[in-house]
Amino acid sequence: MPTSDQGVSINFTPSEGGTAIQAYLVYLYNESRVNQLAAILPSSTPTSTYKVTVVTPSGTSASVNVTVVATKPELITQDSSGSGLVVVQNYVSATELDVNRFTTGVIAGGITISPAHPGQTEIAWLTGMGGVTTGDNNACPGYNFAANGVSVQVIVGGLGIPVSYAGRAPDLCGTDQIDFTLPSNTPTGCTVPFTVNEDGVLSKTTFISIAPAGSQVCSLTGYTTAQLQALDNGAVITYGGMSITDSVNGGPNISTTSDFTAQGGFLAYSGFEIVGLPAPGTPSPGCTVTQFVGAQTASGVGRLLDAGTLTLTGPSSSGLNNTPLVVTGNTYYTAFQGLPPGTYTLNGSGGADVGKFTTSVVIPTQLEVTNFPSEIDRSADLVLNYTGGDSGDLIQVIGEAFTYAAQSAPASGAIFSCYYTVGSGSITVPASVLAQMPAINLGQIENATGYGSLDVTWAMTPPNSTLIVAPLTSGGTTNTGYLLGGNYIDFSLPYE
Repeated sequence: MPTSDQGVSINFTPSEGGTAIQAYLVYLYNESRVNQLAAILPSSTPTSTYKVTVVTPSGTSASVNVTVVATKPELITQDSSGSGLVVVQNYVSATELDVNRFTTGVIAGGITISPAHPGQTEIAWLTGMGGVTTGDNNACPGYNFAANGVSVQVIVGGLGIPVSYAGRAPDLCGTDQIDFTLPSNTPTGCTVPFTVNEDGVLSKTTFISIAPAGSQVCSLTGYTTAQLQALDNGAVITYGGMSITDSVNGGPNISTTSDFTAQGGFLAYSGFEIVGLPAPGTPSPGCTVTQFVGAQTASGVGRLLDAGTLTLTGPSSSGLNNTPLVVTGNTYYTAFQGLPPGTYTLNGSGGADVGKFTTSVVIPTQLEVTNFPSEIDRSADLVLNYTGGDSGDLIQVIGEAFTYAAQSAPASGAIFSCYYTVGSGSITVPASVLAQMPAINLGQIENATGYGSLDVTWAMTPPNSTLIVAPLTSGGTTNTGYLLGGNYIDFSLPYE
């Protein structure tokens, strides 16, 4: 690979001055006024800050400031976004390496696919594990960081798994691979969180599809095998949702704040981003506890759909009167004055992807917890009393308790999640659940060596919430998504 091609080069000049380091060019792309350069930064590049410029026959670009670090592992994902379904191959045999998907079969191009299984060997693809001593400008030999003093593990569903190989992929300069075997107790599901930990530096969390032993398809709540097969073959799900909420936050020596917001949007989700789509249906009542190392929340970002201008109108004391919502990132958003009960109406003017629509929901008096604790007693039931909400609405209680070896080190600890429906005015988190949480005292929270929190979320569910049915300019209507009210109470507190 050259450092210059057709007079084009990429130069990393030390911020303090000195000789520029030129990257090895992989390709130059210029088509329909779209330009893209791909290159590999030499392994010998010192960690520091640099001013990066592109030199062409027409001149030199403005500089961009970047920082070069020793290690920054990032997994390659199947939609090229860096989040969502990870690029993993399931080792079936020496002649069959299936691409990880939800179902078993063959997709366009003759590519074999399947979910992973406990006990199976996997190959994950990534970049950024760090420099090697063998050079980057030829047919690179493999280099196993894990066999050369570097601590590497994958974290699958909160379970830390050792690796057999972690380093440069043979003949693929700049590309890394990790080989590992899923243990028999690996969590299963279509969207199991997946992270790499290299010497305490965590990659972003993606997800992997894992089916139980003997099954040809993973499990995803609300989806049939036929729907999962369709997603594997390129189907998308269109979503249009808007939540109108009150977010309350506080904790030890932290002032309690309350923010009233409306946010949502219209998006198209492929199977690669499905974890970002709210799960269909209402979760069954009950509690789960997950012990894990390294905070894991799998991510998936859908493609934003243009719905034109959205406006929201509510009761007079809400301050919402045909109020336009601002598009930020991939969501529509606005702040308002309060969340009184009454009718809230969402109007869409129509845009390039979503046509004109209008819909309304009647929001009841918001749910409030009347005895929110200042600490959690892990040896006793936690009884929470509340007022408001509509019968049948969803209440979720989440507790988190983490400890840190240092502020920058991954957390270890546990998280519980309990689901209830609005009804009697009281809900109980059993002591058997709380006893599985590690102890976190106030001092740990204050000096950032530990973290504890309790979250209570109320969300309107069908038939109290309203399904948004908006026309799509490509034909049909949105598949899912609701206009609903709710609130989110999040307090930092110790677990004693």
